[in-house]
Amino acid sequence: MDQFPNFKRSILNSLSDKAFNLIKGNTDSEYAFALFMDTIDFRDNLLAEELKLALYETIRRIIQFRIDNGANTNAFINFAVSDGISTVATRFATDANSQPASLFYTQGTFDYEQLADDITVNKESNGNIIICSEPLTETSEGWIKVARNHAIVVDSNNSVTVEAIPIPFQS
Repeated sequence: MDQFPNFKRSILNSLSDKAFNLIKGNTDSEYAFALFMDTIDFRDNLLAEELKLALYETIRRIIQFRIDNGANTNAFINFAVSDGISTVATRFATDANSQPASLFYTQGTFDYEQLADDITVNKESNGNIIICSEPLTETSEGWIKVARNHAIVVDSNNSVTVEAIPIPFQS
């Protein structure tokens, strides 16, 4: 996240001791994850909706820390969390004029074609799901791009929803 040193201390000061002790280095990802873990109060077995709302709250808090500490340039806030059953991934930029890094997903069955050295995606609802920054196949057929400032939510039934993240731009 751009200008992370400006608001790093504010995140640290907000953390519980348990979340504080998760941090072993200086990366913005570690701090964001500690903030997320505090947001879910270290609970497990959350529903996809609970994971999603906690991730949105984490983003809201990061934006507020940025505002409070004068970090006013764009920040890409692209996260993915999973409890092994449900998954939430975000594609988010704090600036209205900036495009965050890309995010794609596909769902179905996947066949490896040895002669072409490629994977074929066979679209199938409730099939396997791959979420990644770029399509993993030679063609983009079967891949869906997640729109800017949207999240992809995969629930315990492998149902996929993509929705706008209800958080305004910072600037």
